[in-house]
Formats: sequence, C-alpha cells, structure tokens
Amino acid sequence: RETEALSFFERLDAFLRQDIFIGEVCACLKGCAVNGYLVGGLLRDIALKKEVAKDYDFVVSGMVKEVACLAAERLGGTAFLLDRLSGSHRVVVKTGAAAVTLDFSPMRGRTIEDDLVERDFTVNAMAVDLTSLSQGSAIVIDPFNGLTDASGSVLRAVTEGAFAEDPLRCVRAVRLSHCC
Repeated sequence: RETEALSFFERLDAFLRQDIFIGEVCACLKGCAVNGYLVGGLLRDIALKKEVAKDYDFVVSGMVKEVACLAAERLGGTAFLLDRLSGSHRVVVKTGAAAVTLDFSPMRGRTIEDDLVERDFTVNAMAVDLTSLSQGSAIVIDPFNGLTDASGSVLRAVTEGAFAEDPLRCVRAVRLSHCC
C-alpha cells in the first residue's frame, strides 16, 4: 500500500504541475484572494491509475462566479450558472473537437472537510488544496480514506445516510463499481 500511495502522489504531482487548467485556476484563485480545492472524480481517476478525463471539479471558499468568469477569460472559454440553488458555475473550454469542463462550487460548510462529508463515496471525497500547490507542494485532504478504498477497489459511502439523502447515488454506485 505504501508503494501504491507513493505512486499516487507521484502521478498527482506530475499531473498538477503539468496541467494548464490547474495552473490557470490557481492564478484565478490567487487573483480573487480565495481558497480553492480540486475535488472528486479527477483525483479518483488518478488513484485508480485511469486516464484522467478533462472534467474538473473545484470547491471555492468565496467569489465563485468571479473565479469562474476569470477562469473562462484566461482559458478562452465560456462561463455560465450551472445550478442556481447551489450557486455552482461551469466553464466550458473547446479544445479542438473536444471540450473541457470546469465546475466551480461554493464550499458547503466552514471547512473543506465539512464539504467532503456531504459527498457520495469515499473515493470522491478527497481534495487537493490548490493554495498549497501554488506554494510548492500539494496537500491532499482525505478524511474518509478514499485513497485506501481506491487502492483496494472498495466503493464505500461517506455516511450511512448517503443513499437516503440522494437515491440517485444508487445508480451512480453501479456505474462507479464498474470502474473502481
């Protein structure tokens, strides 16, 4: 497991340092003076040694719309409101025949850990502090041992009430069980 964890951190570090979208989002966060975190499926895919889809999820401590609009401007994409209720915004950047999506959501709760406890599965409840990345090292936040679950091919709900809160998570569990 130590070797698996080390290879995860090596793959993560290489991805974060080379990815243009991460670099631009870090610059946007700094420009808006807010904290931001890379969360969700992209980290899961790196942990599972899968090809990383160009679908980014970010949690932002404030100024979500401003960060999304600045990211769209810097990346040559389009920003729009994704979910009025949650205040989430999406940026779509066309890259040749494909498109890259970057979703920006406000932090639920006071801390990133408060936000992560609201997620569906442990493998999706990991985050990278992008402020730490801009300072030279990526801090991975994994309060529910998602990395361990990913390396063991375990799909586990973050909380006992996860499926009662959102029954569609049952469908997602079936889909994810085929890739984990």
